Amino acid sequence: MELFLENNKLFTKKQLLFSTVQTFSHRHFTSDSLLEKKFLEQNFNFKKYKIIPDEIENTNFKILLLTPRDYRGYPNQVFQDFSRHLDDTGRQYTWIDVQSDAAAAEFSQELRRVTPQSKILLFVEPLATPEVFPQEWSSLKDLITKARQSHQNLRVVSWLGDIWREKDFVASTAFSEDADLFIHMDNLAISRFPNSFQNKSWFFPFASFDQGIFAPSTKNQNVFFSGQIRDSDRRFWIRLASKQLRRTDINFELNVWEKWTLGGLNLNDYANRLNTSFACLSLTQRGKEHWIIPARAIQALQSGCLLIQQEGVGKSPLSEFLNPGKHYLPFTNPIELNAIFQLIQNDPNLALNIALDGSNRIRELFTNSYFWRKCSNLFN
Repeated sequence: MELFLENNKLFTKKQLLFSTVQTFSHRHFTSDSLLEKKFLEQNFNFKKYKIIPDEIENTNFKILLLTPRDYRGYPNQVFQDFSRHLDDTGRQYTWIDVQSDAAAAEFSQELRRVTPQSKILLFVEPLATPEVFPQEWSSLKDLITKARQSHQNLRVVSWLGDIWREKDFVASTAFSEDADLFIHMDNLAISRFPNSFQNKSWFFPFASFDQGIFAPSTKNQNVFFSGQIRDSDRRFWIRLASKQLRRTDINFELNVWEKWTLGGLNLNDYANRLNTSFACLSLTQRGKEHWIIPARAIQALQSGCLLIQQEGVGKSPLSEFLNPGKHYLPFTNPIELNAIFQLIQNDPNLALNIALDGSNRIRELFTNSYFWRKCSNLFN
């Protein structure tokens, strides 16, 4: 099933056609209307409605990234995605590898390229450095302190990944005086941080930088899962979903791995799998009493997938932004998961409408311009 984007909203071909026909003629045509068919065949160009990136406002500050480029051989995926966003939107930036012996010299050189009054936006990622790179962790704090002394318009934005573990809490709070803004994806975890830290924190899904990579395409009749399955609870849900889906006409497609790697698919192949999947299973539990909003859930929504989101009883972080049952389908137990699969089987049009509503809503909430306005406001 093909999906199209018009005025930042997703439509099926029929919905888009009806919308446009009504705009031009102020009439409603039924699906078997000869005029509609003629309009579709001769006059309507669907190609112009392809998925395109958000247009974002220009900024007048220097952008620096001061983070590791990889972690023990694994690419820094968050900042690779962010740098791709900067490239695609034409923003000039410099990425300095904090692990490099030349990091301090490169950072000082970049500061000398601008006046002491210039606005500088520095993006860092302190969580990875305390235990993995202790020397770079200390260097990062020293570099920021010295830079603030010479450039009063320096603003530091810190990305936070997992913050639900105790070691994450310790590392984050140790950096609390060094950053002006902490960007995170976990409102449940952030609620236990000190108020002074929460006041600097802002929820923004990293994965919502959409450059058109995650864009709905012709949908297959399948449920897709991609992720690590080292934990026994995930294995339980995967086995259960496979068993339940065998009773339907819906295929279950997996991209799984056991160790902490990026899995078997590169970014383009992974995006293509999401873009062509009807639904996506999102397993979100971390620890006994914690559920998160993973980046994969945001990507699934952008791809026009029906998001099947695992939640805890009374623990529904995604419902702070989206309406369960309208924008996505949550489950907390096997019975609820099976009911979702039966809904897809018996009423695919309803399931598709939920997927479209969810995709449109996530695009409305977390736009590129929304992110950059927040960054710009740091200088006010």
